[in-house]
Amino acid sequence: VLQEARTFNDTPIKVRKCLVILTKILFVIAQGESIGATEATETFFAMTKLFQCQDTALRRMVYLTIKAMSKLSDNVMMVTSSLMKDMNGKEDAYRGPAIRALCTITDTTMLQN
Repeated sequence: VLQEARTFNDTPIKVRKCLVILTKILFVIAQGESIGATEATETFFAMTKLFQCQDTALRRMVYLTIKAMSKLSDNVMMVTSSLMKDMNGKEDAYRGPAIRALCTITDTTMLQN
């Protein structure tokens, strides 16, 4: 499933295919399958490309996947700039989920720095 995440780098972004892949990733995590930190980090990097797409359903799935994978990846802070951009943006549909995702990936040690 994580190998399919390479599809996130395609141009143009195939919204339906990306939604299916994100759903599969969430399913694997919910089933308790182990995902290595390296694979999770690579998937995080690939998911950052999906922030360029303005599709609301895809963006919400990205937020859910970020929240689910935040404990698996080593470098979750790489998506904070995209989340902060959505949080401060004009689109109300993105603001709430971006704030929730940002709260999930940050902890008190990160906030002190």
